[in-house]
Amino acid sequence: VIEIYQSLQDDKTLEDLYKLGIEKDPKDAQLWAGLAVAQANLQKYKEARESAQKAISLKPDFASELEDFLKSLPQ
Repeated sequence: VIEIYQSLQDDKTLEDLYKLGIEKDPKDAQLWAGLAVAQANLQKYKEARESAQKAISLKPDFASELEDFLKSLPQ
C-alpha cells in the first residue's frame, strides 16, 4: 500500500501509513526513514528531523544517507 501512495506522491496519507506501520513495528528503521521523508515533504521539518534521527539510532547504516537528508532540510 505504501508503494501505491509513494507513486501518487500523497505524503499526507503516507505519513499516516508510516505511523500505522511504526505502531506495529516500532523498531523498523525503514519505516522511520520513510516517515521522515513524508514529513519533510509536508514541511514538518522538526518532526522529519526527529524521525530521521530515530531511523539512524535503529540502523546506523542509514547514517550517511540520512545525515545528507537532514542537512538538506530548511532550518
